[in-house]
Amino acid sequence: MEPKYTVESCMTQEEYLKFNEAVIRSSGMNRIMIPVCTGIIIVLGIYRMVQGRIGIGIYLIALAILFNVFLGFSTRRRAIRTWQATKELQNRKVRYYFYDDHMESEPLGRGAGAGTSEAAGSGAGSRAAVRYDSLHRVLETPTNFYILTSAGQGIAIRKADCEEGLIGLLQGLKK
Repeated sequence: MEPKYTVESCMTQEEYLKFNEAVIRSSGMNRIMIPVCTGIIIVLGIYRMVQGRIGIGIYLIALAILFNVFLGFSTRRRAIRTWQATKELQNRKVRYYFYDDHMESEPLGRGAGAGTSEAAGSGAGSRAAVRYDSLHRVLETPTNFYILTSAGQGIAIRKADCEEGLIGLLQGLKK
């Protein structure tokens, strides 16, 4: 059976960091709780300032801002550490085949800058298949699709590399 669409992808550090950020932002808990907690702290700060306790109010507002800055920094740092520790994923090229009811992936080796031979230790040639109905989730950003096979694991496909029909297929898979 011939695939309807084929696309190649290379997971670079930049793509991995965008993938990680998109997954974290889409998490229900992070999407709701972080803004709620930040809002509560800011409201408390404003309330304290209205009460005449300017110092405590400024402290609470600064705390809310620093909390969000620290959260973003620590999340990115953790993702960079994970990337650096997972050598087998670094700059790995994969070809994806999309069919009516499933997709297949075929490792092609390493992309530029990986520092290894083309297929050394990459399992080049072996295919893995995933049925669309078993996908955990499909996320869409302005530049990429992220196909999650489980809560924190998946693949990144750049929209610029997709045919128009594949974009429609992936948009149809979003849950």
